[in-house]
Amino acid sequence: MKVFLLFLFLCVGCVAPQDWTEGLPKSCWKQSWQVGLQSKLVPDQTGLFIEKDCADALTAILPFDSSFENAPQGLKNRVIEAFATLLAYPLRIPEKNQLFGIAPQIGGVFPTSLMQVARASTDPNRALFNYVVNQVDVIEWREKSAEGFTAHFGVDLTETQGVRIMTVYNSYWTRDEGLDSTIFPFFRASTLVHEARHSDGYFHLGCTTVHDGADCDSDLSGPYGFQLAYLHFLLAGSGDLLHGDEITLKKIGYLIFRRSKQRINHLPKELRRFLDSHDETEIDEAWLRKYQEL
Repeated sequence: MKVFLLFLFLCVGCVAPQDWTEGLPKSCWKQSWQVGLQSKLVPDQTGLFIEKDCADALTAILPFDSSFENAPQGLKNRVIEAFATLLAYPLRIPEKNQLFGIAPQIGGVFPTSLMQVARASTDPNRALFNYVVNQVDVIEWREKSAEGFTAHFGVDLTETQGVRIMTVYNSYWTRDEGLDSTIFPFFRASTLVHEARHSDGYFHLGCTTVHDGADCDSDLSGPYGFQLAYLHFLLAGSGDLLHGDEITLKKIGYLIFRRSKQRINHLPKELRRFLDSHDETEIDEAWLRKYQEL
């Protein structure tokens, strides 16, 4: 049974990956500063921050189901916005496969399977966008998660070939101001990458690093590793675009630092030693420029 389920996760939708970026309007690659900069965010805004032609094109290819008709106003727009963020804010794969300047393994800190996904297209933005869209058959809405998730991935086994479902909860986006991560489109975009990795058969384990009731991954090959890599590539590619936006840069750096430290059970000892010797309160743009490629 376990073998069958693993085969199912690896083979659901076993078709050649499709390039969903073909034909998308140029506006989908346009950075929306209202989205990116905290100072220009309007937390109670329920409309679209991206161009309408881009939103229409993305809506046409994203597999939303009818449950979104009952979702809170603006939530579907924030999901569309997150997909646009995967395209619009440049990602760059640094020459050295490091995290916080550390690459203890010969091949680098991020595993080969992750790097292959990021290099599967002409640029990492297209590669990760296509990866997420190709990994999901349905995007549905539910009001809340008993476990406190912002999103969740699962497979409906009642169908012959299985239906890969990404569930988005109300907590995926908050209207609250401050440093809550879900107000930032970059965190919501990273959540899409995280959930898509579950489609490859990777699921969370109990944590050995912290005991807060949350789940962890064994190493950087899983959903948290993919999420970290996206944020890492984002800082490398869009650091200059976000220069001066201290709150956004600090939040991205904080997420990379905290997820690495608390949600990965087995990190290279050199990286674990670095994380243990620093504190998230140190993180600002200057700290990121010292330890992280910007």
